[in-house]
Amino acid sequence: MTVRILVTKEEIEMIRSQDFEGGGFQQLFKSLAEGIHGNELVVPEGIARKSIQYSAGYGTGGWQTALQELASKFEAALSARDQPS
Repeated sequence: MTVRILVTKEEIEMIRSQDFEGGGFQQLFKSLAEGIHGNELVVPEGIARKSIQYSAGYGTGGWQTALQELASKFEAALSARDQPS
């Protein structure tokens, strides 16, 4: 299952500006970068949930703050999807 959210130009730049070499955070941002299609971000549900987890569990800082904005969009998309029709 995939999750789709709209992203701003600033969010796209933040995602693409990350170093994709190394550990878990870098791999997360690499997965996010690969999901950018125009102004839409399309990722597997696991990546969306990992973004939510990372944004909440690793303190504050530049990328954490930016990731929180994406995480809130992912949370809203997952919540809307889980609502009965």
